[in-house]
Amino acid sequence: MKTTHTPGPWNVTRYGLQVYDKGANLIAKVETLACIGGTDDAAAQRASDQEQANARLIAAAPDLLAALEELLACPQPGRVQSPLERTKANKLHQDVCHRARAAIAKAKG
Repeated sequence: MKTTHTPGPWNVTRYGLQVYDKGANLIAKVETLACIGGTDDAAAQRASDQEQANARLIAAAPDLLAALEELLACPQPGRVQSPLERTKANKLHQDVCHRARAAIAKAKG
């Protein structure tokens, strides 16, 4: 299935929690309206933490999608008969899992 979203990688900047693609085009700006004008410092900090988490998740979306697509397309090592092919499948599976873990880490911060 062909995707129509802006290709990654996407990155978060501290300036306004904005998410940009590699061509410096704005993808998303994360804001929490509930805390605008608020006087509760704890609520403002929680909103800021939530905004940052939202921005990281948005920025990681292309990486997460790519890792899942690769994982689903990857041959399952246990189903490959030849020892050489099984070794290759294991290596490919490990590489894809590494990229998936990196995408999850990017999303979680």
